[in-house]
Amino acid sequence: MRIERCSRGAALAAALLVATAPPWPAAASPEAPVDALRETAVVRAVRAVSPAVVNVYTETVVAEPTPFRSPFGRDPMLNEFFAPFFGGGRPRTRRRSSLGSGVLIREDGLVVTNEHVVVGGSSIRVRLADNREFAAEVVGADSDSDLALLKLASDAALPFVAVGEDDSVLIGETVIAIGNPFGLSHTVTTGVVSAVGRTLETGNFAFHDFLQTDASINPGNSGGPLLDVRGRLLGINTAIHKSGEGIGFAIPIWKVRTVVADLLDRGAVRAAWIGVAVQEITPEIAFHLDLAPGSGALVADVEAESPAERAGLRRGDVVTHVHGKAVGGVAAWAERTRGSAPGDKLRLGVLRDGDALTVVIDVAALPDERVDALAWRALGIRAADHRGP
Repeated sequence: MRIERCSRGAALAAALLVATAPPWPAAASPEAPVDALRETAVVRAVRAVSPAVVNVYTETVVAEPTPFRSPFGRDPMLNEFFAPFFGGGRPRTRRRSSLGSGVLIREDGLVVTNEHVVVGGSSIRVRLADNREFAAEVVGADSDSDLALLKLASDAALPFVAVGEDDSVLIGETVIAIGNPFGLSHTVTTGVVSAVGRTLETGNFAFHDFLQTDASINPGNSGGPLLDVRGRLLGINTAIHKSGEGIGFAIPIWKVRTVVADLLDRGAVRAAWIGVAVQEITPEIAFHLDLAPGSGALVADVEAESPAERAGLRRGDVVTHVHGKAVGGVAAWAERTRGSAPGDKLRLGVLRDGDALTVVIDVAALPDERVDALAWRALGIRAADHRGP
């Protein structure tokens, strides 16, 4: 009987041991190496680049008129008449804050971000991943490309991502966005390159040659980097499609490099140069060319040695499309090409002697010597260097 009781006790103890044992293996010690399956290329890229990604905070002082406190109740006519006399007190001021992202591109504290992140800011603060915070000054900004350069007030060398010369982008390749969406510092999202050479239209402007990605980009991501799995800087995140999810846009690195060089060397971005003048297709011209009015813009002149001439555009050609968008006349041509920057490629659909052609123009920077000639032709004036008293 005693042996039987002992056997029952041992069985009960074993059952309790099994019931209380955790259903998972013991956790690895902190010193254990990371599983190679977890140490992906994305993890390595984020670890390498995150120290160079910054959060940008701007503060703007806004003056507001003193509200009119009407003594006349809700009488609209009296309120409208007396408001200028009783509502003109000392304006009130309030502080408005905004946030964005940026990336250090030199160890001396040079940051590239979006122009719309810092425009109008009374003060700018930049915070690094290690929580160090610096005051920043605007070195230069360009609204056409939506890029700005900041300089941090730091004497120490800072982490940075080099702006390389490799501009290759593969549609479908994995990309990484790091930024400060909604104030959530150093948020990492991944996706793919959805398309290249996208045109983004806003208001009366069209911006060309954007990278499109489905990596999640939200308010506050603006100005942050878009990276490949090697940690190479592909572009600067700048916009999202207002009507859809998973449609974000980044300024390609070749354009960033051009704008940064201009801002550092000249303090401003050189004007884009295409070298073509267009005119409306009037009913008379349309009759002679066997075209319908409004079917394009007629090339009236092509400047010698200009990007348009080098691309093969000729006087008498009819531009029907820019980047696949129809051109119905001079106004549409101006809208489609406005916002072009040096280094952009303008893809034109052209009719020549009844044949449809595609002409790709490499937009260049307007040479200094062309400025005087343009002013003389357009305004009838010449610039002179007068250094007298």
